[in-house]
Amino acid sequence: MHSVITTVHGTFASSAKWPQPDSALSKHLKQHLPGTIEIRPFYWSGKNSFTAREIAAHALREHIQTVDQERPGSKHFLIAHSHGGNVALLAAGHDDTKGKVAGIVCLSTPFLQAWPRPLGP
Repeated sequence: MHSVITTVHGTFASSAKWPQPDSALSKHLKQHLPGTIEIRPFYWSGKNSFTAREIAAHALREHIQTVDQERPGSKHFLIAHSHGGNVALLAAGHDDTKGKVAGIVCLSTPFLQAWPRPLGP
């Protein structure tokens, strides 16, 4: 089995070492996961804005589609840190990419959710 893992850095971290194919994390994944593991870093601006993450999500969707064409039949996973996790979730949830990503790992992603709470009088 062939798997492609796309690593997505977080906010202000475009030069982070962990997403690289030769990082300690990548080496560990290649040694301990079954089959052939290919690590592909995805780079985005890393700016802390909704617009920057939307632009990055669009580019990541294109990356996912390219991987799907280059490696048909492979499983595709995303590992993302910080707001890179929000980029990954935005990209994977789009109609163009639904069903093309087998799994997402979010590391310290700041998920923003809101729901009503009964606070009483």
